[in-house]
Amino acid sequence: MKISLTLYDALISANVPGDKAKAVVDAWEIDVEKLATKTDLQHLETRLNASISELRSEVKVMRWQLGAIFVCVVVPLIKMTFDLLAHTTQ
Repeated sequence: MKISLTLYDALISANVPGDKAKAVVDAWEIDVEKLATKTDLQHLETRLNASISELRSEVKVMRWQLGAIFVCVVVPLIKMTFDLLAHTTQ
């Protein structure tokens, strides 16, 4: 509020009409309300770090799942290929 009053006084001393100076201060106050505070940013950082950690855990699980799929699907296919090749060469 102190800054708003200072801004208003500066506008008035620069010969800006009172109603226009008030409109500028009102618009400035509305815009300032939308700005994030340091605390807001710290909370956001904490939430983002938690989300990143959760995603890393999910990626680790997906790697294990991919490995299991490889073992369960690709290894038998390779064995079948070698068996087929061995059978055709006989």
